[in-house]
Amino acid sequence: MIKNYLKITLRHLLRQPGYAALNILGLTVGIVSSLLIVLYLYHEVSFDQQHTKADRIYRISSDIKEPDNAFRWAVTQLPLGRTVKSEFSEVEQYVRFIGNGRTRFSKNDISYYEENIFMVDSTVFNVFDFNLTSGDPQTALEGPNSIVISRSMADKIFKGENPIGQLLKTDHNSLEITGVFADVPKNAHIRPNAMISASTADRNNSQNWGGFGIYTYVLLNEGADPAAVEAKLNDIIEKYVAVIFDQFGIKIRYEMINIADIHLYSTFQGEPEPLGNIKYIYIFGAVAIFLILIASINYMNLSTARSMKRALEVGIRKVMGAQRGMLIRQFMTESILLTVFALFISLLLLLLLV
Repeated sequence: MIKNYLKITLRHLLRQPGYAALNILGLTVGIVSSLLIVLYLYHEVSFDQQHTKADRIYRISSDIKEPDNAFRWAVTQLPLGRTVKSEFSEVEQYVRFIGNGRTRFSKNDISYYEENIFMVDSTVFNVFDFNLTSGDPQTALEGPNSIVISRSMADKIFKGENPIGQLLKTDHNSLEITGVFADVPKNAHIRPNAMISASTADRNNSQNWGGFGIYTYVLLNEGADPAAVEAKLNDIIEKYVAVIFDQFGIKIRYEMINIADIHLYSTFQGEPEPLGNIKYIYIFGAVAIFLILIASINYMNLSTARSMKRALEVGIRKVMGAQRGMLIRQFMTESILLTVFALFISLLLLLLLV
Protein backbone atom coordinates (compact mmCIF):
# COMPACT_ATOMS: atom_id res chain seq x y z
CA MET A 1 0.00 0.00 0.00
CA ILE A 2 2.78 2.44 0.90
CA LYS A 3 4.55 1.61 -2.34
CA ASN A 4 1.36 2.49 -4.21
CA TYR A 5 1.05 5.82 -2.37
CA LEU A 6 4.66 6.69 -3.23
CA LYS A 7 4.17 5.78 -6.87
CA ILE A 8 1.06 7.97 -7.17
CA THR A 9 2.80 10.83 -5.38
CA LEU A 10 5.84 10.71 -7.66
CA ARG A 11 3.63 10.62 -10.75
CA HIS A 12 1.68 13.61 -9.48
CA LEU A 13 4.83 15.63 -8.75
CA LEU A 14 6.42 14.76 -12.10
CA ARG A 15 3.29 15.89 -13.94
CA GLN A 16 3.52 19.29 -12.19
CA PRO A 17 7.24 20.03 -11.77
CA GLY A 18 6.73 23.78 -11.32
CA TYR A 19 4.41 23.28 -8.37
CA ALA A 20 6.72 20.66 -6.83
CA ALA A 21 9.84 22.81 -7.32
CA LEU A 22 8.15 25.88 -5.80
CA ASN A 23 7.07 23.92 -2.75
CA ILE A 24 10.47 22.30 -2.28
CA LEU A 25 12.23 25.67 -2.73
CA GLY A 26 10.06 27.36 -0.12
CA LEU A 27 10.53 24.56 2.39
CA THR A 28 14.28 24.38 1.68
CA VAL A 29 14.84 28.08 2.29
CA GLY A 30 12.94 27.92 5.57
CA ILE A 31 14.64 24.74 6.80
CA VAL A 32 18.23 25.66 5.88
CA SER A 33 17.84 29.15 7.35
CA SER A 34 16.46 27.73 10.58
CA LEU A 35 19.18 25.08 10.78
CA LEU A 36 21.89 27.72 10.38
CA ILE A 37 20.35 29.72 13.21
CA VAL A 38 20.09 26.58 15.36
CA LEU A 39 23.80 25.87 14.79
CA TYR A 40 24.63 29.42 15.86
CA LEU A 41 22.43 29.08 18.97
CA TYR A 42 24.01 25.74 19.87
CA HIS A 43 27.47 27.28 19.55
CA GLU A 44 26.52 30.19 21.81
CA VAL A 45 25.01 28.09 24.60
CA SER A 46 27.82 25.49 24.51
CA PHE A 47 30.55 27.84 25.79
CA ASP A 48 32.92 26.23 28.30
CA GLN A 49 30.91 23.02 28.53
CA GLN A 50 34.06 21.09 27.53
CA HIS A 51 35.35 21.41 31.09
CA THR A 52 34.11 18.49 33.20
CA LYS A 53 34.12 20.63 36.36
CA ALA A 54 32.44 23.62 34.70
CA ASP A 55 29.57 23.62 37.19
CA ARG A 56 32.08 24.18 40.03
CA ILE A 57 34.43 26.67 38.33
CA TYR A 58 33.75 30.33 39.09
CA ARG A 59 35.58 33.48 38.16
CA ILE A 60 35.85 36.29 40.68
CA SER A 61 35.36 39.74 39.17
CA SER A 62 35.41 43.27 40.58
CA ASP A 63 32.71 45.89 40.95
CA ILE A 64 34.46 49.20 41.69
CA LYS A 65 32.74 52.44 42.65
CA GLU A 66 34.74 55.66 42.79
CA PRO A 67 33.33 59.01 43.96
CA ASP A 68 32.82 60.12 40.37
CA ASN A 69 32.84 56.90 38.38
CA ALA A 70 32.09 53.17 38.43
CA PHE A 71 33.70 50.14 36.79
CA ARG A 72 32.88 46.48 36.44
CA TRP A 73 36.11 44.64 35.68
CA ALA A 74 36.57 40.97 34.86
CA VAL A 75 39.91 41.10 36.70
CA THR A 76 41.00 41.20 40.33
CA GLN A 77 44.26 41.56 42.28
CA LEU A 78 47.08 39.04 42.25
CA PRO A 79 46.88 37.84 45.91
CA LEU A 80 43.14 37.15 45.84
CA GLY A 81 43.21 33.59 44.50
CA ARG A 82 45.83 32.35 46.93
CA THR A 83 44.11 34.12 49.86
CA VAL A 84 40.70 32.67 49.07
CA LYS A 85 42.17 29.18 48.79
CA SER A 86 43.90 29.44 52.16
CA GLU A 87 41.02 31.04 54.08
CA PHE A 88 37.88 29.46 52.56
CA SER A 89 37.29 25.77 53.18
CA GLU A 90 34.75 25.73 50.32
CA VAL A 91 37.50 26.38 47.75
CA GLU A 92 39.23 23.25 46.46
CA GLN A 93 41.68 24.97 44.11
CA TYR A 94 42.41 28.27 42.36
CA VAL A 95 44.20 29.38 39.22
CA ARG A 96 45.13 32.82 37.91
CA PHE A 97 45.58 33.95 34.33
CA ILE A 98 47.92 36.93 33.90
CA GLY A 99 47.79 38.41 30.42
CA ASN A 100 51.21 38.70 28.82
CA GLY A 101 50.02 40.68 25.81
CA ARG A 102 51.33 40.19 22.30
CA THR A 103 54.52 38.24 22.85
CA ARG A 104 57.56 37.77 20.64
CA PHE A 105 59.11 34.31 20.67
CA SER A 106 62.43 33.51 19.01
CA LYS A 107 63.89 30.22 17.79
CA ASN A 108 67.05 30.02 15.71
CA ASP A 109 67.01 33.82 15.31
CA ILE A 110 63.52 33.69 13.74
CA SER A 111 60.83 35.66 15.56
CA TYR A 112 57.20 34.64 15.96
CA TYR A 113 54.55 36.95 17.38
CA GLU A 114 51.68 35.34 19.26
CA GLU A 115 48.50 36.66 20.84
CA ASN A 116 46.65 35.30 23.89
CA ILE A 117 49.71 34.43 25.94
CA PHE A 118 49.08 34.06 29.68
CA MET A 119 51.11 33.40 32.78
CA VAL A 120 49.22 30.84 34.83
CA ASP A 121 49.52 28.87 38.04
CA SER A 122 50.61 25.25 37.88
CA THR A 123 47.12 24.29 39.11
CA VAL A 124 45.55 25.20 35.77
CA PHE A 125 45.22 21.56 34.68
CA ASN A 126 43.54 20.66 37.97
CA VAL A 127 40.80 23.19 37.26
CA PHE A 128 40.42 23.39 33.48
CA ASP A 129 40.34 20.53 30.99
CA PHE A 130 42.95 21.83 28.58
CA ASN A 131 43.88 18.69 26.69
CA LEU A 132 47.64 18.28 27.24
CA THR A 133 48.66 15.89 24.46
CA SER A 134 52.35 15.95 25.42
CA GLY A 135 53.87 16.48 28.84
CA ASP A 136 52.74 15.83 32.42
CA PRO A 137 49.88 18.11 33.55
CA GLN A 138 50.92 17.76 37.20
CA THR A 139 54.46 19.08 36.67
CA ALA A 140 54.42 20.94 33.33
CA LEU A 141 54.16 24.40 34.90
CA GLU A 142 55.63 23.80 38.34
CA GLY A 143 59.05 25.30 37.77
CA PRO A 144 60.00 28.77 36.54
CA ASN A 145 60.85 29.40 32.89
CA SER A 146 58.53 26.63 31.68
CA ILE A 147 55.86 26.98 29.00
CA VAL A 148 53.16 24.83 27.41
CA ILE A 149 52.07 25.75 23.89
CA SER A 150 49.09 25.00 21.67
CA ARG A 151 49.27 22.46 18.88
CA SER A 152 48.92 25.15 16.18
CA MET A 153 51.74 27.17 17.73
CA ALA A 154 53.92 24.04 17.90
CA ASP A 155 53.24 23.23 14.25
CA LYS A 156 54.02 26.78 13.16
CA ILE A 157 57.31 27.12 15.01
CA PHE A 158 58.67 23.57 15.05
CA LYS A 159 57.13 22.27 11.80
CA GLY A 160 56.78 18.63 12.77
CA GLU A 161 59.66 18.44 15.26
CA ASN A 162 59.05 17.33 18.82
CA PRO A 163 58.95 20.61 20.79
CA ILE A 164 59.21 19.03 24.26
CA GLY A 165 62.42 20.11 25.96
CA GLN A 166 63.28 22.73 23.37
CA LEU A 167 63.75 26.39 24.22
CA LEU A 168 61.81 29.45 23.16
CA LYS A 169 63.25 32.87 23.86
CA THR A 170 61.22 35.95 24.74
CA ASP A 171 62.47 39.49 25.29
CA HIS A 172 63.06 38.64 28.95
CA ASN A 173 63.41 34.87 29.38
CA SER A 174 64.45 31.62 27.82
CA LEU A 175 61.54 29.20 28.28
CA GLU A 176 61.61 25.42 28.16
CA ILE A 177 58.64 23.77 26.47
CA THR A 178 57.22 21.21 28.88
CA GLY A 179 53.94 20.42 27.18
CA VAL A 180 51.70 20.79 24.13
CA PHE A 181 47.94 21.13 24.45
CA ALA A 182 45.22 20.78 21.84
CA ASP A 183 43.96 24.07 20.44
CA VAL A 184 41.28 25.50 22.70
CA PRO A 185 37.92 25.34 20.90
CA LYS A 186 36.22 28.52 19.78
CA ASN A 187 33.40 28.06 22.26
CA ALA A 188 35.61 29.00 25.22
CA HIS A 189 35.59 32.36 26.98
CA ILE A 190 39.38 32.27 27.40
CA ARG A 191 41.58 30.77 24.67
CA PRO A 192 45.32 30.75 25.46
CA ASN A 193 47.80 30.00 22.70
CA ALA A 194 50.51 29.42 25.28
CA MET A 195 50.73 29.33 29.06
CA ILE A 196 53.88 30.33 30.94
CA SER A 197 54.55 29.32 34.52
CA ALA A 198 53.48 32.16 36.83
CA SER A 199 56.64 31.69 38.90
CA THR A 200 58.68 32.83 35.88
CA ALA A 201 57.84 36.45 36.67
CA ASP A 202 58.60 36.03 40.38
CA ARG A 203 55.22 37.53 41.26
CA ASN A 204 53.65 34.46 42.84
CA ASN A 205 54.03 35.71 46.40
CA SER A 206 53.20 39.34 45.71
CA GLN A 207 50.96 41.04 48.28
CA ASN A 208 49.98 43.95 46.07
CA TRP A 209 46.25 44.45 46.69
CA GLY A 210 46.25 47.79 44.91
CA GLY A 211 46.72 46.61 41.33
CA PHE A 212 44.18 44.84 39.15
CA GLY A 213 44.69 42.81 36.00
CA ILE A 214 44.41 39.14 37.00
CA TYR A 215 41.72 36.69 35.89
CA THR A 216 41.07 34.71 39.08
CA TYR A 217 39.23 31.37 39.01
CA VAL A 218 38.25 29.13 41.90
CA LEU A 219 37.14 25.52 41.89
CA LEU A 220 34.56 24.97 44.61
CA ASN A 221 34.19 21.74 46.54
CA GLU A 222 31.30 19.45 45.71
CA GLY A 223 28.14 20.80 47.34
CA ALA A 224 29.62 24.22 48.15
CA ASP A 225 27.18 27.13 47.91
CA PRO A 226 28.52 29.79 45.49
CA ALA A 227 26.32 32.49 47.03
CA ALA A 228 27.76 31.78 50.49
CA VAL A 229 31.30 31.91 49.15
CA GLU A 230 30.58 35.20 47.38
CA ALA A 231 29.20 36.66 50.62
CA LYS A 232 32.38 35.64 52.46
CA LEU A 233 34.45 37.62 49.97
CA ASN A 234 33.39 40.71 51.90
CA ASP A 235 35.65 39.49 54.71
CA ILE A 236 38.61 39.53 52.30
CA ILE A 237 37.73 43.11 51.32
CA GLU A 238 37.53 44.27 54.92
CA LYS A 239 40.75 42.53 55.85
CA TYR A 240 43.00 43.39 52.90
CA VAL A 241 41.38 45.77 50.43
CA ALA A 242 39.40 48.42 52.30
CA VAL A 243 42.49 49.67 54.13
CA ILE A 244 43.94 50.72 50.77
CA PHE A 245 40.89 52.11 48.96
CA ASP A 246 38.61 53.54 51.67
CA GLN A 247 40.87 56.56 52.13
CA PHE A 248 40.15 57.51 48.50
CA GLY A 249 36.40 56.92 48.77
CA ILE A 250 36.64 53.84 46.54
CA LYS A 251 34.41 50.86 47.30
CA ILE A 252 35.27 47.38 46.03
CA ARG A 253 32.90 44.45 45.76
CA TYR A 254 33.69 41.00 44.39
CA GLU A 255 31.23 38.99 42.32
CA MET A 256 31.41 35.34 41.29
CA ILE A 257 30.17 34.08 37.95
CA ASN A 258 30.15 30.51 36.71
CA ILE A 259 32.37 30.09 33.67
CA ALA A 260 29.50 28.61 31.63
CA ASP A 261 27.59 31.90 32.13
CA ILE A 262 30.39 34.28 31.23
CA HIS A 263 29.88 34.35 27.45
CA LEU A 264 26.17 35.14 27.53
CA TYR A 265 25.62 36.84 30.89
CA SER A 266 28.79 38.72 31.83
CA THR A 267 28.50 42.51 32.12
CA PHE A 268 32.16 43.02 33.01
CA GLN A 269 34.73 44.98 31.04
CA GLY A 270 38.06 43.54 29.96
CA GLU A 271 36.90 40.05 29.02
CA PRO A 272 39.63 37.94 27.37
CA GLU A 273 37.35 37.14 24.38
CA PRO A 274 34.36 38.90 22.76
CA LEU A 275 31.08 38.11 24.49
CA GLY A 276 27.68 37.07 23.25
CA ASN A 277 24.34 38.16 24.67
CA ILE A 278 21.47 36.05 25.98
CA LYS A 279 19.03 38.46 24.30
CA TYR A 280 20.37 37.38 20.89
CA ILE A 281 19.56 33.76 21.78
CA TYR A 282 15.91 34.62 22.34
CA ILE A 283 15.73 36.85 19.27
CA PHE A 284 17.34 34.40 16.87
CA GLY A 285 15.41 31.49 18.39
CA ALA A 286 12.17 33.34 17.63
CA VAL A 287 13.41 34.09 14.09
CA ALA A 288 14.13 30.39 13.48
CA ILE A 289 10.61 29.44 14.61
CA PHE A 290 9.03 32.15 12.43
CA LEU A 291 11.02 31.01 9.39
CA ILE A 292 9.68 27.48 9.77
CA LEU A 293 6.16 28.82 10.28
CA ILE A 294 6.42 31.03 7.20
CA ALA A 295 7.68 28.11 5.09
CA SER A 296 4.80 25.96 6.36
CA ILE A 297 2.23 28.68 5.69
CA ASN A 298 3.67 29.15 2.22
CA TYR A 299 3.26 25.42 1.56
CA MET A 300 -0.33 25.48 2.82
CA ASN A 301 -1.17 28.53 0.69
CA LEU A 302 0.17 26.83 -2.44
CA SER A 303 -1.81 23.71 -1.61
CA THR A 304 -4.96 25.74 -0.97
CA ALA A 305 -4.54 27.57 -4.27
CA ARG A 306 -4.74 24.22 -6.04
CA SER A 307 -7.60 22.88 -3.92
CA MET A 308 -10.23 23.16 -6.66
CA LYS A 309 -8.19 21.05 -9.05
CA ARG A 310 -7.44 18.53 -6.31
CA ALA A 311 -11.13 18.48 -5.38
CA LEU A 312 -11.90 17.10 -8.84
CA GLU A 313 -9.23 14.45 -8.32
CA VAL A 314 -10.68 13.54 -4.92
CA GLY A 315 -14.19 13.25 -6.39
CA ILE A 316 -13.07 10.87 -9.13
CA ARG A 317 -11.17 8.73 -6.62
CA LYS A 318 -14.17 8.50 -4.33
CA VAL A 319 -16.33 7.44 -7.26
CA MET A 320 -13.71 4.76 -7.99
CA GLY A 321 -14.10 3.49 -4.40
CA ALA A 322 -11.35 5.29 -2.48
CA GLN A 323 -12.05 5.62 1.24
CA ARG A 324 -11.55 8.78 3.29
CA GLY A 325 -8.60 7.29 5.18
CA MET A 326 -6.90 6.27 1.95
CA LEU A 327 -7.18 9.82 0.58
CA ILE A 328 -5.77 11.28 3.80
CA ARG A 329 -2.83 8.90 3.67
CA GLN A 330 -2.21 9.78 0.03
CA PHE A 331 -2.06 13.52 0.71
CA MET A 332 0.07 12.96 3.83
CA THR A 333 2.50 10.87 1.78
CA GLU A 334 2.76 13.71 -0.74
CA SER A 335 3.47 16.28 1.98
CA ILE A 336 6.00 14.06 3.74
CA LEU A 337 7.81 13.27 0.51
CA LEU A 338 8.10 16.94 -0.41
CA THR A 339 9.38 17.70 3.08
CA VAL A 340 11.97 14.89 2.90
CA PHE A 341 13.23 16.22 -0.45
CA ALA A 342 13.46 19.72 1.01
CA LEU A 343 15.24 18.44 4.14
CA PHE A 344 17.77 16.47 2.08
CA ILE A 345 18.58 19.51 -0.08
CA SER A 346 18.73 21.68 3.06
CA LEU A 347 21.32 19.40 4.67
CA LEU A 348 23.48 19.51 1.55
CA LEU A 349 23.24 23.30 1.45
CA LEU A 350 23.99 23.46 5.17
CA LEU A 351 27.24 21.53 4.70
CA LEU A 352 28.27 23.91 1.93
CA LEU A 353 27.29 27.06 3.84
CA VAL A 354 28.97 26.02 7.08
